[in-house]
Amino acid sequence: KGTASKDIRSESISLSAREISARMLDADRQSLNELAVDATFALIDEMLKQLEGKVPDMVYVDTLGNPERHKEKLSRRFPSVSFTVESKADVNYPVVSA
Repeated sequence: KGTASKDIRSESISLSAREISARMLDADRQSLNELAVDATFALIDEMLKQLEGKVPDMVYVDTLGNPERHKEKLSRRFPSVSFTVESKADVNYPVVSA
């Protein structure tokens, strides 16, 4: 489910406890951090699709695990996008708060 205004866009996805458990216990196990990175990729892919070729000035991400590693993964996947990635980013950046 997404919302948008002229300058701010938001997007969200949900992973049920059942889906998280299934993916963590599957033969191709994923950690909670990997699930979070995959979800972040999906959200950013959707946001960029909505922006129709435009690149946002900044994408703020509240992360699980190591913020620097998460930022490196995001920057490799989306080299034209600038990221601010922090644990508890919602404390420092109100736009991140749910």
